[in-house]
Amino acid sequence: MKEEFWTVVCDHVPRLRFLFATLSVLFVLTVFSLAFTTVGSASYYIAVIDLILVVAAAGMTVFLQWRCAKNERRRGEWQPEERQDE
Repeated sequence: MKEEFWTVVCDHVPRLRFLFATLSVLFVLTVFSLAFTTVGSASYYIAVIDLILVVAAAGMTVFLQWRCAKNERRRGEWQPEERQDE
């Protein structure tokens, strides 16, 4: 199950890179809009919520790219982490 999941996800790494670039642009626009809104207004709260969503999506995208790069270093095969409790 895990092997199939990471195979599917890692096949889409170029799209993940494009998504990260898009999220970076959205992050800059959101920070710019936060700088020029009045604190306490509706647009301010919408920008804060947007910032949270953009940062969370960018974090997930970075994690997926990192994990796929880690798997690629292992010759493209997904291997579960070694267990410490054995």
